[in-house]
Amino acid sequence: MGWTIRALKASDLDAAHALRHDALRDAPTAFGSSPDDALESRASWADLLAGGRVFAGFDDTAILRGMAALGLNDRAKTRHRARMWGVYVAPAARGHGLAQALVAHVVAEARGRAEWLDAAVAADNAAAIRVYEAAGFTRYGTEPAGHKVDGTDIDLHLMTLRL
Repeated sequence: MGWTIRALKASDLDAAHALRHDALRDAPTAFGSSPDDALESRASWADLLAGGRVFAGFDDTAILRGMAALGLNDRAKTRHRARMWGVYVAPAARGHGLAQALVAHVVAEARGRAEWLDAAVAADNAAAIRVYEAAGFTRYGTEPAGHKVDGTDIDLHLMTLRL
């Protein structure tokens, strides 16, 4: 299966917002947001898309199947570090290389903009950990109870890639 990876734009808002809400429902332990958070509103997502740093994978029928985002720091002391966040692939598209393609795209976008690319991944998400490690990320620590979902503590592995 071939993938087209590109930055999302304003015309993608409905599809991107729907996929993000699917992600938050499908994998609640994988994200720091929940569907009810104010940052998940359509207006917030419109602002995110305007920044040009939310990337999507489309299948050969132009259906949005996955997303990943690049967060850049604008403060002098932290602008050497960037963050990959919101990586998600819809269940129907898993196992076909889309996660790897999205991560590779974010890595390429971060090069020249930062020296390090950081990510946090739920400690029990073995598939995501494998994708990040295959891209060259290494784990440098674990944040105990980084997320709490329905009263359950979720540890987060902190990972980084020297660009």
